[in-house]
Amino acid sequence: MASKPGSYITVSDYCRYLIQSPDLASKLAPPRQSNGQPLVIDTPEPELLQTPARAPHLQMTGNAPKLPKMAQLVHPEARAKCLHRFAHHELQAVELFAWAILRWPQMPAPLKKGFLNTIAEEQKHLGMYLERLKAHGIEFGHYELSDYFWRHVPTLDQSEEGPKAFLSAMGLTLEQANLDFTLMFKRAFEQAGDEETAQVLQVVHDEEIGHVRLAKTWLNKLEGSEDDLANYLKTAPFPFGATRAKGRQFFSQPRQAATLSPEFIDHVENAQKNWAHLDVELICNFGAEEKGLQINEAHTRNIRHLFQLFWQHPTEASHIHPALQERNAFLPSTREPVSFPWLATTAAQQHAQDNGRTLWGPQPRHVMKWHPKQSAIAWSRQIDPQNQRVCQRIQIFPPDYFETHSDTDFKEVLQQFTQQNGPHFTLKPNWGFSGRGRVGAQGINGFDAIVAAAKRMCAHKEGFVLEPWLNRTQDFSILLWIPAKGDVRVQVLELLNTTSGVYAGHENQLPSARQKELKKIGRRLAEDLRADGYVGPAGIDAFAYEDNGQTFLRPVVEINARMTMGHLAWWVFSSLGKQKMRFAFHPKIQAQAPEWATQTIQLFEKGPLVFLGD
Repeated sequence: MASKPGSYITVSDYCRYLIQSPDLASKLAPPRQSNGQPLVIDTPEPELLQTPARAPHLQMTGNAPKLPKMAQLVHPEARAKCLHRFAHHELQAVELFAWAILRWPQMPAPLKKGFLNTIAEEQKHLGMYLERLKAHGIEFGHYELSDYFWRHVPTLDQSEEGPKAFLSAMGLTLEQANLDFTLMFKRAFEQAGDEETAQVLQVVHDEEIGHVRLAKTWLNKLEGSEDDLANYLKTAPFPFGATRAKGRQFFSQPRQAATLSPEFIDHVENAQKNWAHLDVELICNFGAEEKGLQINEAHTRNIRHLFQLFWQHPTEASHIHPALQERNAFLPSTREPVSFPWLATTAAQQHAQDNGRTLWGPQPRHVMKWHPKQSAIAWSRQIDPQNQRVCQRIQIFPPDYFETHSDTDFKEVLQQFTQQNGPHFTLKPNWGFSGRGRVGAQGINGFDAIVAAAKRMCAHKEGFVLEPWLNRTQDFSILLWIPAKGDVRVQVLELLNTTSGVYAGHENQLPSARQKELKKIGRRLAEDLRADGYVGPAGIDAFAYEDNGQTFLRPVVEINARMTMGHLAWWVFSSLGKQKMRFAFHPKIQAQAPEWATQTIQLFEKGPLVFLGD
């Protein structure tokens, strides 16, 4: 519960009050006791507050309008829009510094004092912007408010670097960038004849230097190193980085005043977006797991458009949502001409070589080693003892099985299997695409059709696996992005399928306990993939199932040694930045808006929908 006004004594009580109070006056309450005495520094248990309380007119929607161009600031409305955005950035900063104190209460007391001083200065900046906004005849909350700062809370919370990640993300990325933006807009407001706002921006700029200095000083202390650039590169969590730590114009002097090293300043000034020199040819070989696969034309078209948009390639899709036109931080950092296939087949590799390109990402040997279903089963047996109750019951049949065994032998296998595991079972091709080719049966009635399917799988799908049927209750995608250098990125989404098992979409609101459990599996796979020289996207299909009234997890069903629809959904979610979203790819779920949805976005004409909610 939030403390009552004036009743807070400790630092944590004050921070909790600031975040949990919805009114603006409370968020401007100075970080002191009501009698003017300093707050008592306490060290309670860590506390994670996901979102701030906000009055109705201050709710964040994530859809703030774009900032006007500099030349448009001659118009009062354009200046008001800028001031509104600046004010809200300061409000979010006030809340997030309080959030950080609660999230990492064990941080050194002098650092907490530094954060409290920063809160006081951000409140001062907010007040000055509000006065200038009022002078333009606009009340705060008049325009929509973006959740740009708050949407990064899960990333900061989950970073293993703790408060060092916050110092790098907030102080050395967002606030460092503001050293440029404040000077840029100061000049623009001066040229527009608004000297009062220009003076406010100068004050903000001068005090922002101190915030950057605080972040650099304490990051070095916590890392035990004076190499501020190395410390930053180690602790800044994705998607924060040097390209986000500057504006369109770059000013060295304020960074020098903030005591950033020449190496750090030079690194930020010369940082290039990953895509700036990316020369990539896309190989859209969807369904390459199966020869002669026929895929629904509309289905293939939409995958292709998303695939092209992800890689910032031109596409014939029209009316593309603006968020998908933003540059993509997942792209590899390379200047050589590369090819990237949906699946790294030997044919794709040969195509790249014929065109004088390098195949970027997973290589054919990785696909052959990790992509078959038998590989996922074998790997799961090694790393997940809890999954043995399922994995040890699965049987794997090689492509030459029926060359050495008769139909009668296979019938006896099925009879024994159903006696031990129940009558309901599933045959899956060892090498397949999106659940295609599966055969389910209850008992061995219709054996002729079952054995015919098994033989087709041996002839065309590198064999098959025999699994007990499980009452699936929820499906998951564990998504990995393994760069050549740097930290692996892991995300877990709920996977949505139609009743027939066809891919339908993803949602991003799994409970944190489930995410943590599955991310642990994902990181373990990433370690083994990276040790094998694997670079690029990979994924794991997982699901929960019910048995005798209990729910169990099968965390590794398939390993996808390629990009997946989950990666595209992850990118869409990252681009839109809302808290709750459903990526609706299949028409069936596009027609079923969830109850929580407050907004629907169409990504491009006749393309997937995204439902957004609070």
